[in-house]
Amino acid sequence: MNSLERKIRVDQSHCNYHLSLHLGENGWQILFRDPGRVSRGFSGSQEVLLGLFERNGLPIPDVVCLKEGDLLLIEVDKSIRNNIASMVSYHESEALILHELSLAGYECNQLVIGFCKVGIATASERAAVLGVDGVLLADFPHPFPPRLEWFES
Repeated sequence: MNSLERKIRVDQSHCNYHLSLHLGENGWQILFRDPGRVSRGFSGSQEVLLGLFERNGLPIPDVVCLKEGDLLLIEVDKSIRNNIASMVSYHESEALILHELSLAGYECNQLVIGFCKVGIATASERAAVLGVDGVLLADFPHPFPPRLEWFES
């Protein structure tokens, strides 16, 4: 471990920012990045997405991005178990989410769920997404860049 790695705490803000940056550099359009405790007085896609989730009583994902019709909703947390209810809620509301975004002018064909582990993902967290179609598991074994694994059946 070099001195830079010891100084960087891989917390939720770090994961949100650097995962979004990495996805953006790889062709994903970042529509929403939850600032957490910071004011949510945004406009544009931030306002559209926040309104959609709040209006429909859905949990607010940490990162929302779009690429070639795939809408990716990512939860960032210490444990995937803390986010299972949110992920199920997104899947159950897929038609509603895609429809509302199409009305707002976004071309979305399918929903993809992602989870980014604060810190390093364990074998049990990897096993938790096996057999689930279209799930992204991301983590930060080092401060930069994130490690991404796509699980598809």
